[in-house]
Amino acid sequence: MGLGADASKPVLVFRTDLLKELGWFQGYSLEVGRYVPRLLAPGSSFFVERAQAEGDERYKQIIPYVVVRHEDQVLSYTRGKLSREAKLVAKRSIGFGGHVEADDWTLFTEPEELVLHTAIREVREEVGLAAVPGQFSLVGLLNDDSDAVGRVHFGFIYTLWPGSGAIKRKERQIAQVKFAPLVKAKASWAELEGWSRIVVDMLLDPRVSTGHGG
Repeated sequence: MGLGADASKPVLVFRTDLLKELGWFQGYSLEVGRYVPRLLAPGSSFFVERAQAEGDERYKQIIPYVVVRHEDQVLSYTRGKLSREAKLVAKRSIGFGGHVEADDWTLFTEPEELVLHTAIREVREEVGLAAVPGQFSLVGLLNDDSDAVGRVHFGFIYTLWPGSGAIKRKERQIAQVKFAPLVKAKASWAELEGWSRIVVDMLLDPRVSTGHGG
């Protein structure tokens, strides 16, 4: 996993043992109310230098993963050769996300607000959407311990309904940005990265609200 200049930046984590205490799961969970208050409680989440966290399975790095939706469609893209995530190049993704960094922390910021702030920043930087907090819904959580990368990351899955906001690719490492029906994403299973496969299944779960899209 390429770190580059971000290696020394502190990122938000929690201890993996806490997930085991609360109830370990593989794939997705819709029990946001069960996990989030404990994972983000004072003392439960804290910052660790990213280079250390990437190689230490005692920690889970919190990653907001945003799915942009319009009616029955989701926004997807392909990771190009410039992506920092070499293992994901050429894979299609339906999620926009990144690490929660200490640079965004203030004395007046609540942890949940900090995670949401990162989600807002990511969609602004990657596809130019000037989204606001009320357009986001935290619909689920993702844990994938099937590989080394997944064992040190944990996803907060948001849906974003931007309305008429224009989509414009801004990051050079993403390509082929387009909306497609969710069922088509499911049909293109082999093209999807691992986290996106899990999220597609989650969004097709009848317990998940269709949200603003109707």
